Amino acid sequence: MESWDYMGCEGVFKLRKLRVCSLVLLLILAFLCFSCAQIVDIQKGLSFSDEDEIREAEKAAKMFEMEKSLEGKLYVDPFLEEYISGIGQKIAEIAKKDRPIIPFYTFKIVHDPHINAFTFGGGYIYVTSGLIATLDNEAQLAYILSHEIAHVSKAHIKEGVKARAAMLGALNLAYIASSFLVPGLARLGELTRMVFIYTALAAVNGHGRKQESEADRVGIEYAFRSGYDPREIPKVFELILKTYGDPPPLEQFFYSNHPTNRKRLEETERIVETEYLERLGGRELRVNKESYQKRTWKVVRDVAILNYESKRYGTAKALLKKALRIEPNDAISHYYLATVYRETGGSNEELDIAIAEYKKAIESKPDFGDAYFGLGLAYYRKGLKKEAKEAFENYLRLNPDAEERGEIERQFNQQ
Repeated sequence: MESWDYMGCEGVFKLRKLRVCSLVLLLILAFLCFSCAQIVDIQKGLSFSDEDEIREAEKAAKMFEMEKSLEGKLYVDPFLEEYISGIGQKIAEIAKKDRPIIPFYTFKIVHDPHINAFTFGGGYIYVTSGLIATLDNEAQLAYILSHEIAHVSKAHIKEGVKARAAMLGALNLAYIASSFLVPGLARLGELTRMVFIYTALAAVNGHGRKQESEADRVGIEYAFRSGYDPREIPKVFELILKTYGDPPPLEQFFYSNHPTNRKRLEETERIVETEYLERLGGRELRVNKESYQKRTWKVVRDVAILNYESKRYGTAKALLKKALRIEPNDAISHYYLATVYRETGGSNEELDIAIAEYKKAIESKPDFGDAYFGLGLAYYRKGLKKEAKEAFENYLRLNPDAEERGEIERQFNQQ
């Protein structure tokens, strides 16, 4: 996992909120803790077996899911979960041949607008709703899951924890002392905390160039052997590199406009062209664009709303338009698209678009009070007082106890 921008999971990995001084202080604290900690015998190294990985990953995953559930950050949609798990399980059956000791794989969705997927090892795979919303088809998602599965099947977490044991031991105490991660972290055992912290760091910086390159290659192979078209894989990076005019939420190691991202795009193109086109032999493998979009359009809309709430208006607008291309009569998507245009538009043309979108929301859902309120504001700003008054009256009719009633009546009684 070379940073699928996991920084969106605010409650767990808060590194994206660091300023330079905070990072320096953390490193100083880590150094001081390291000097006195008896966590790891550096000469002997850390004993961390396959069984250790499976056991500690399970503990880390349970704690993570409990915290995310309490925060409302696990995306709850049984049908979508089953759909994504079905894709992942097909790939996992292939991966089990490479590392049969992993007993099973599970797949969960973290509701977060940022683009990422990650694993604690042991078969526990997570993907953010932001990543699902960004992709266009099932073949692309299959590659993402294949990449994360490859990190497990090639024991990257186990080897990474062992290789970085001294650093993780120091950070272990540093994070606990500063309450830097989720509150429940301090209650976990030492090895579980190290797995958790390793995953946090890998989410930002990757598992290492060699491991990421291997996960890319193995992931392509797993997806291909599962029946997915490898030509869709480079398109994943094209989609992720789009920013829609919004600044990146973090200077990410991988999913920003960093040259590394471009290089990975070019490398996957090269691998597909030189190693897979001939193997395709003219066959049409699975892409499943239409079914993927029908199953995920609500995720697209919900992630757009999260971006709107985070004031990433360009991304919100692009995702709302995507949701409406799939489901053109969705009142909520029309409402939020109208609101983005109203709040960010400085021209009459943009206000006209907002008005049109509010009307579409009301047409799809006639009792949509908030859409009437937004429509009234858009008319009011345009100086169309009669139309504004009518919209506000409809809002008050649907919401007779609205707290805005007094201000609305004052505004129009003065006319």
